[in-house]
Amino acid sequence: MNFRSFKRFFRGGVKQVRRFKGNSAAGRRSTARLEVEALENRLVMSTLPAPTVTDLAQLDGVAASNPVFGPQVAMDPLNPNTLVEVHGWLGPGNVTGAANQINGQLWGNYSFDGGRTWATSGGVFLNSAIIDPATGGPYEQISNVSVSFDRSNRNQLYVVMRQHNTANTSGAIVFNRYTLTTGGFVQDQAVGDKVLYRWFNSALVNADPAFNTYIGIDNNEPSYVDPITGLVQTDTMATMIDDPFDADPTRLIPKAIYVAWNTNQRFPTAMGSGQGSNIFIAASADGGHNWTTQQQVTGFGPGGGANQPRIFFTQGTGVDPNDPNVTPRVAGGMMNILYNNGTTIAIAQTNANPDNTNPLQPLTGTANYIPVAAQQFRGTGGAIFDAASANPDIPSATTFTIPVTLNALSFLDENGVPVFLNDLDVEINLVTAHTAHLEITLQPPVGPSFTLLRNRIDSSGNTISTAVGLPDANDLGVVTDIN
Repeated sequence: MNFRSFKRFFRGGVKQVRRFKGNSAAGRRSTARLEVEALENRLVMSTLPAPTVTDLAQLDGVAASNPVFGPQVAMDPLNPNTLVEVHGWLGPGNVTGAANQINGQLWGNYSFDGGRTWATSGGVFLNSAIIDPATGGPYEQISNVSVSFDRSNRNQLYVVMRQHNTANTSGAIVFNRYTLTTGGFVQDQAVGDKVLYRWFNSALVNADPAFNTYIGIDNNEPSYVDPITGLVQTDTMATMIDDPFDADPTRLIPKAIYVAWNTNQRFPTAMGSGQGSNIFIAASADGGHNWTTQQQVTGFGPGGGANQPRIFFTQGTGVDPNDPNVTPRVAGGMMNILYNNGTTIAIAQTNANPDNTNPLQPLTGTANYIPVAAQQFRGTGGAIFDAASANPDIPSATTFTIPVTLNALSFLDENGVPVFLNDLDVEINLVTAHTAHLEITLQPPVGPSFTLLRNRIDSSGNTISTAVGLPDANDLGVVTDIN
């Protein structure tokens, strides 16, 4: 590149030299201007230093004899400085008189400054495991803990977990509700230890064990306006509603709480031998006081599998609020259930905006999701006849009828395809303080009967065995897939 000489800036004290005109190249003056040449942008590879962790916090102590299971951290969506951590702990106890008997416990920790400091380095006790009907003592382990806040701005926590014995032959999915205060976790005793599903294997009952519990609450923004485009994203499922169990109208709860899990199912001989794993889900529309029966999300047969469910909700795509005819490309409040089927990651999705009176809506899925046809039948109800007082007492039987009017061979799914009746859930709601005296039997019109629950105490008041039945004033729980 040619540049004009810088000498012109210093001509003040220089004697002028006469130049000769001519056509030679040496005699011509340059006409080029001084210009700056742009440099080419170049990215240079660099090696970043390893991160240095300087504020590592210990949330609980762990020993080889008392390990922890499934620690989970949740953040308040309205206050990111509020964090909680919850986990299961294998703790020694003396609940039934046996020295150092192992029992499952729920522990946690909390922070009000974004995790910079925590309440303690030794953990905070929340709750103990419920009673295992097979032993009369608490379940030995609590695992697969899942926790979530809501958008109430009142530090309300929702926790679900698996409680089970070491062999996982007896267990339950248990839901708790807490409020986080500056003094720790306060359990909502009105909800208590809500059993969503229960399994135990014995000579008379074989129920499918559950795994990988996960809780989901729609904590999206109910309405969000993009500050640049002005488009509005709406998720009506994220709107909080009045708590029917709280007289204060300012104390709100989520429209729905969802809990998903997978089971190891045993299939009848007619469907082929072997086991399969499927995803189930249940929901509550009143803050966890009452729950739907479980709904099957996937329909894999013997040898198939779906496990490790995760739940998330769509915020919804933005629309012009001034256009009354526009609809979002993706609706807000759609629940998506992500799961692993062994070879791929699949997803099942609900219809948009289920109403709070029926929080579970029909599921639509991918090629890996098989719709499951289902029908519901309601039976009769009434008082249970008490035993006649004598020595010993004279047992009495009360019969309630459930009219199931379908033919398994001609039962059609939503596409008109015949399917086999391979799962029958019977829900029994009763109020009695004497569950230890109760025996419940399912009697079909023809064929053998099935004992759903055996009495722990006989007519003379003697305990038959702590391995059968339930103690008095105990939750019956849920037993499914009776073989």
